[in-house]
Amino acid sequence: MFSNKTKNKIQLNSTTGFTFALELVTKSYILNLKIVEVPSIWIETKDRKSNFKILKWLPFYIYWLFYAIFKGLLKKR
Repeated sequence: MFSNKTKNKIQLNSTTGFTFALELVTKSYILNLKIVEVPSIWIETKDRKSNFKILKWLPFYIYWLFYAIFKGLLKKR
């Protein structure tokens, strides 16, 4: 979950899969915004097929992983 204040501070570039969540967390961290974990429960439904396209989306996830690592490390110095 993200507050409207946080969403308004961060311009999203992600358009693929769930990379918007990685982008929001990464940019929130870099901007020193408060990050807290909110527990949630995921209930699987056996009669549905997943739309998660790991091979197609993997390059976008890797991009945000490296962005988080390098921007986060540079910020801390």
